Amino acid sequence: MPVLLFLARIAGHSAAWATACLALPLQSFAGPPISNHRPSLRMLIPSDGGTHELQRELITIAENYRRTHPEENPVEIIMGGGGGEGGENFSSLKELVTTQLAGSPPDLAAVECSEVEALSQIEILRTLVRPIDRDRLQPFLKKIPPGLIKKNASTLPLQRSHLILAINISALKNARLWNSKTGSPKTWKSLIDLAQAFSGTGAITLPLSGPRGLLAFEALTRLPLWVRRGETVLANRELRPWIDELNLLLSKTGLLRNEESPERGLELFLTQQTFFLITESHWVPQLQSQAKFEWRAGPIPTHGQGARSAALPKNTPLVTGSDLLIVRESPAVWKWLHFLYSQKVITDRLAAGASPHLSRTSAPNGIRYRQEWISALKTLFSGSKRPTPTEDIFTGLDAAFSKTD
Repeated sequence: MPVLLFLARIAGHSAAWATACLALPLQSFAGPPISNHRPSLRMLIPSDGGTHELQRELITIAENYRRTHPEENPVEIIMGGGGGEGGENFSSLKELVTTQLAGSPPDLAAVECSEVEALSQIEILRTLVRPIDRDRLQPFLKKIPPGLIKKNASTLPLQRSHLILAINISALKNARLWNSKTGSPKTWKSLIDLAQAFSGTGAITLPLSGPRGLLAFEALTRLPLWVRRGETVLANRELRPWIDELNLLLSKTGLLRNEESPERGLELFLTQQTFFLITESHWVPQLQSQAKFEWRAGPIPTHGQGARSAALPKNTPLVTGSDLLIVRESPAVWKWLHFLYSQKVITDRLAAGASPHLSRTSAPNGIRYRQEWISALKTLFSGSKRPTPTEDIFTGLDAAFSKTD
C-alpha cells in the first residue's frame, strides 16, 4: 500500500487495522557482531527503488563508525518495505507509524522532505515534530549546503534528488539529429520534435502513475498541484494544458511510454527500446556503469516557467529527497549524527539541493492531498482514447480536498 494511502486512513484506524499494520516487514542490517554490549541505535530508512544504494552507503558508514568508535553505541540500519507499488524511494513514514503503534520506534527515521510540514497533523507522530535546539544545529550548518536547513528546522537533510532527462546520443547521431552545438533539448517542444524520428516506439519514457508519476508531473509542469482560495483548497486548473498534451502523446502519437518502475525504465533505455528517459538523478551511477552507447543527462525541459519559477533560471529543477527526523534524542544519537554528516558520501547526496531549485507542493494536509492526486493520475493518464473529462477529475479532487482540509 503506498504510504500516502496508508496515512490517509490513519485518523480512524481500528484495532484490527493497527494489528495488520504491525505485520509490515522491516529489514535489518546489523553488521558485524556487537562486542561492547551497548544497545544499538536504530536508523529507519526507505527502500531505494531496488538498488539499495543508499542503504549500502549507510551500512558502510555505520560499520566504519563501529570500528573507529568502539566505545559508542553501534548503529543498526533498518530498511522499510518501500519499493512495492509506487516505490517509496524517499520516505519511511509508513514504517515509522507502524513502529510507533508497536511501541518500538527507531531513534532516527527518514521521511520525504516535502512531508515534514504535514507530520504534525498525524496524531501519533505529533510529539516527535519539534524544532532542533539551535546550539545542536549550529555545527551542521557548516557541513550542509546553504538553504537546506530552515530556521526552527525539525529535521536534518539526508539526501536530495531531482529528475533528469537521459538521452541516447548514439541513436540521435545515427538518425543525423544530434547537434553538438545546441546539445540537449531545452524545451518540451524541441524534445518532442526529436522524438518524432522514433514515432510509435515509445521514444520517451517517464512515470505518470504512482508516487513517482506525481513527482514527474510536478517536475515537468513546475506548477503547484493545488491552490488555496480563501478557506478552500482547489486543484490547480493551470495544469490542464499539460494534461491534455501528455494524454495526446500517450494515446495517439505513441511517442510517450508511461513506466512507473524505475528499474524497468532503466532497462528500456539501456536496451535501446526507448531513447529519452526521465528519471531521478540518483540513477546516474547505474547509467554510467551499464550503458554501452553514448548518452548524456541534463535537466528535464518544460513548456515555460510558470508563476512559481519566473524569477529563477530556466529549467530550474524541482528537488525532492529524504530528511532525518530525530525520533528519540540522546547523546549517543548526536555523536552518530556528527560522524554521519562528516562523511563525504552524505554531502555528495545533498548536492542536488545546493543550487537554486523548486520544492514540491506542500501544506499541513499535503500528505492527504497528494494521495488524492495519485489516485487521480490513474484516470488522467489511463491512455484511453475516450478519457474522462479533465474538469470532472478536477471537480472530484476539489471535493476530496474539502473532506480532508
